[in-house]
Amino acid sequence: SEFSQALKRYLALLDREGTPLSEPSRLRLKRHKVWCEAVLATYCQSATTEEVCYAWSLAAEKLISDAWQLAGGDDQDFIILALGKLGSRELNLSSDVDLVLVRRDDKVIDSKVLRQFTSLLSELTEFAYCLRVDLNLRPGGGSGSLITSQTEFEYHYGYHGEMWERLSYVRARCIYGDQNLSSEILKFANHFSYRKHIDVTLVDDLSQLRNKIHFEVSLKDQKYFNLKLSPGGIRDLELFVHSLQLIHGGKNKMLQTQSTSEAIEQLRAAKFISETDAKFLYESYWFFRDVENHLQAREDQQTYLIDRTFQNFAQFKVSGILALAQKSHLFVSELLK
Repeated sequence: SEFSQALKRYLALLDREGTPLSEPSRLRLKRHKVWCEAVLATYCQSATTEEVCYAWSLAAEKLISDAWQLAGGDDQDFIILALGKLGSRELNLSSDVDLVLVRRDDKVIDSKVLRQFTSLLSELTEFAYCLRVDLNLRPGGGSGSLITSQTEFEYHYGYHGEMWERLSYVRARCIYGDQNLSSEILKFANHFSYRKHIDVTLVDDLSQLRNKIHFEVSLKDQKYFNLKLSPGGIRDLELFVHSLQLIHGGKNKMLQTQSTSEAIEQLRAAKFISETDAKFLYESYWFFRDVENHLQAREDQQTYLIDRTFQNFAQFKVSGILALAQKSHLFVSELLK
């Protein structure tokens, strides 16, 4: 099948499981085994997309903790935060993993450990790679400390945090490290994202962020529909849900969840959206995520582009994908014009 080239490569590598291998190679084979299972479940529809993404997220968390320990790290006074789809345990099949590392102020972590950690996960070898690690969502971005101190973390988000960062921390979750530090950091991040008093400029700020995303996509080749970033795509639906969480989550703590599905259900239960709207959001979101997994399973590449001129993509009609995106775009625009 044209959709299974990566699957074939990884199954061939898995035939070498019984031979003497280095620990980094074994880590990669461990990854490929779970990835192949996720792809086969996607192709055979033996599990829902939500179940596939959840299982793949759990596997990714285990790979991250294994890599840290293999690199010679420990969990004293240090945590790894997952943001994005790993934070919500909705990781797609070829996504970057967005990580933020935070340490106690008096904790010193050997830079060699961090380099080895990222190498174990991201370096491309004859056994491919484990996970593409993105550390650029940390305070200060690329110019900030790779491992942020607690004081640096609280200072940045207390005085310089931006709207997109508030959205990012809606899905923040600790996946490794000291529980006490995790509790302190996530409590601070929670106050950063969720405000008790509604900011009257919040919706305008979120609308501007959405328009900026759409403008950047519009400058690119219009032959392709970007499943993630085009109007009505995955990012639009996520932005709608997260916006309502930011607006109402300060007063309604049930909305303070990393899970998109749970957030939709809680928005419905609190009557911020109707039963019909909740059903549309849930089904549209997971439909697009299913298309995303099929798209990325072909070559295990982080791609979101679908040729608008195609009649079909996998078992999906491209015209149906575009029609749903248009409906989704209009739906989200009711809140974020």
